[in-house]
Amino acid sequence: MNTIFDKIFENIDLKKIAIIDNNLQHTYLDLFNDCNLLIEYFKKNFGNNRKLCIALPNCYISVLIFLISSKLNYKIFPINSNVSNINIRTYTKKYKFDIFIGDNSSFRNIIKKNHSKTFFFTKNKIRVILKKNKIFQYAKKNVEDITEKPYLIILSSGSTGDPKPIVLSQKNKYLRSYYAGKLYKFKKAERVILQYELDHSVGQRLMFMSLFHAGTLVITEKFNERLWLKKCLDYKITFSILVSTHIKRILQQKLNLNKLVSLKNLVSVSDILEDSVRKKILKYDFNFHEIYGAAEISTVANIKHRKNSKTKSVGKILNIANVKILKNKIFLKDGNIGEIVCKTPLMFSHYFKKKKITENSFHRGYFKTGDLGYIKNNHIYFVGRIKNMLKVSGIAVYPEDIEKILKMNNYVEDCIIKSEYDEISGQRIIAEIIGNSKYEDKIYFYCLENLETFQIPSKFKFVENFNRTPLGKIKRN
Repeated sequence: MNTIFDKIFENIDLKKIAIIDNNLQHTYLDLFNDCNLLIEYFKKNFGNNRKLCIALPNCYISVLIFLISSKLNYKIFPINSNVSNINIRTYTKKYKFDIFIGDNSSFRNIIKKNHSKTFFFTKNKIRVILKKNKIFQYAKKNVEDITEKPYLIILSSGSTGDPKPIVLSQKNKYLRSYYAGKLYKFKKAERVILQYELDHSVGQRLMFMSLFHAGTLVITEKFNERLWLKKCLDYKITFSILVSTHIKRILQQKLNLNKLVSLKNLVSVSDILEDSVRKKILKYDFNFHEIYGAAEISTVANIKHRKNSKTKSVGKILNIANVKILKNKIFLKDGNIGEIVCKTPLMFSHYFKKKKITENSFHRGYFKTGDLGYIKNNHIYFVGRIKNMLKVSGIAVYPEDIEKILKMNNYVEDCIIKSEYDEISGQRIIAEIIGNSKYEDKIYFYCLENLETFQIPSKFKFVENFNRTPLGKIKRN
C-alpha cells in the first residue's frame, strides 16, 4: 500500500522549490533526499510502526518528520511547542511515545526523568543526520491506493490535559487536500504561506495542500500580522488561510493589503466574522472565502463572498458533504434549528482509545458537531454552540447572538457572554467586555434598543483581555 510520501513524489519536478524556510530554499530533490536519509536512520534504529510526538515550531525539519512518519507507518502526535509541562507529563504517560522530537529543555528533562524508554531528538540532532548528504535514486511512478492505517492523531481539540485525540489516516489527509485543491482551483504555481504550527489542522492543511499540488510552501515560525504581510509580499504568496481573529487584528492595524497583488485566495476559518469586518476585507481584489467545518470532518461548506454581500450563511454545502439538522434523534426539515450533523468521505475514523466518546459523537453515521443551526436553500446558518446555550427563565439564549450585537457597539472592543446563578432570580446573563467601563451606561442603553428583553445582560464586567488559545480563539471556561 502506498503512502503520502509516495503520492507527493509521484510525478514531481525535482528542481522546483518545495519549501522556503528562514530564507533558505529547498527543492523537491532536497526534500526527497533528506526524507530518505531520515527514513534510513529511523528504520535502522527504531523500525516501523512507532508512536512519534513532535513539538517543534514551524520549520523545514517539521515537514520532514511528517513525511518520514508516513513512509515508516508511524502514528504521529503533533503538539504545540509551547504546551505546558503538565500536559507534556500527561501526554507522554498516556500515549507512551517511542520517539519525542522537540527543542524545549524542560520537555527533555521530564521525559528523561519519567519516560526513560522514549528517545528524545532535537532539531540539531536531526541536522547532524542530514549532514550525510547521501543521494537516493528517484523514479517516477503512478500512485493509486494510499494506506488507510491510523497516521495522524490531533490533540488540539481540547484545552485540558485530556483532549479528544482525532485519528486521521494518510488517505484521509490526501483526500482532504485533493478536494480543497479543487475548491480553490489550485495549480502547480501556487505559493502557500504556513504560519500556524503543525499541531493545528489549519497548519496541516496548508502544508499538505502545497506539497500534494507541487506548490511552494513558505514557512514562518509563528503568526505575526506584519510578518505575514511581509512574507506574502516578499515571496508573492498566492494562497493563505487565516483564523478570523487574525484577520480582525490585521484590519485593526490598518495594514496596506492593496499591496497583495499576487494573492488569489484568502480563506477565513474558526469563528464567523462580523459583517463590519467582512465588509472591510471585501474592498480588496483577492477572492475571499469563509468555510464551515471541524478537524473531525474537514470542510463541509464554503462561501466565496462577493462585494456588497449581505448573506448570513456560513457557507453552501459542498457536493461531497451530506449535512442534516438533528433534534431529539430526529432529522428536521429545512428552516428548523437543531444540531448540525455531517457525513462526508473526509471524516475522521475515531477518537484514539476513546471508544465510548466516539460512539456518542455519531448518530446513524452522521458526526454531531455540537453546533446549533439550520439549513436553507442548501446553505448552513449557524446559531451557536450547544454547550454555550443558556437557559434564562426557561428561555433558550444563544450567547453568539448577543455577542454579535454588542460587538457592533463603538464602545465594545470585544466581548463574551456567560451566565451565573443567583439564588433569587436563577440564571443571569453576564457580559464580559474589553472596553472602557465609563461607557457602561451607554452600552446598557444600546442593549435596551437592540436586544430582546430576555437577552439583556444583568451585569457588565470589564476586563483587560480574555484567556485565548494559541490561535487567538477565546476560551470561554
